Amino acid sequence: MALTQLPLVLVEQDAAAGQRALQIALINAQKNPSSAPALATLGWVRFRLGKNAEAEEDLKRAVTLSGNNIIGETLFFLTQVLLTNSKAAEAEPYVGMLQAAVEQLQLFILRNEARKWLKSVALAFDK
Repeated sequence: MALTQLPLVLVEQDAAAGQRALQIALINAQKNPSSAPALATLGWVRFRLGKNAEAEEDLKRAVTLSGNNIIGETLFFLTQVLLTNSKAAEAEPYVGMLQAAVEQLQLFILRNEARKWLKSVALAFDK
């Protein structure tokens, strides 16, 4: 669990910490290739480091691995990446899923951030 959370904290710091975050996230994803949280973390770290195409790929794999149990953070990360990559049509169903996740009682650490972000993009999707 620490290998999933630590990179998310590090990548928000300076460039050196961001590179360390990438190293940790890569190791975690390599050791746990079927772990949706590990791939979601790697995707977010790559996104924060400007590697948008790789981030999108990682996050889509995380969603696929999650099946019907996609965690809110993964949806939050993926929708942001897709919109940044100018893929609004592809992001739209995930925006709806993210809105539902924000309202559910399950653990969602970034719930408040996701709720604020959804308000900022809602007009683009008439949601």
